[in-house]
Amino acid sequence: MFNIVPVFMTNIELSEKAKEFAMMLNVVVVKKEIGDFPRIKCNYGRNEYGIDTKIYHLPFDQQYDKIKMDRRDNFYTYNVKEAMNKGFRRAFKYYGK
Repeated sequence: MFNIVPVFMTNIELSEKAKEFAMMLNVVVVKKEIGDFPRIKCNYGRNEYGIDTKIYHLPFDQQYDKIKMDRRDNFYTYNVKEAMNKGFRRAFKYYGK
């Protein structure tokens, strides 16, 4: 038999109601500051017509988790301004469903 302990990590203070639910469900809540790190994916690729593309993806964009950073020239950046200054545009599909 496994002893599984659910853990919820956050960087914000939970509401009293959320703390109550976590306690009722035996969820361990860990509050940890994330700090500053590059999160924006700058991705080189090709569209359906074979034209080279330079697209940036924000962490909450629809396709963010599907974007592979497997090319040597892909990179992460700290802010949108830096991505745009390097010629990248925002992904068209950036709204979640």
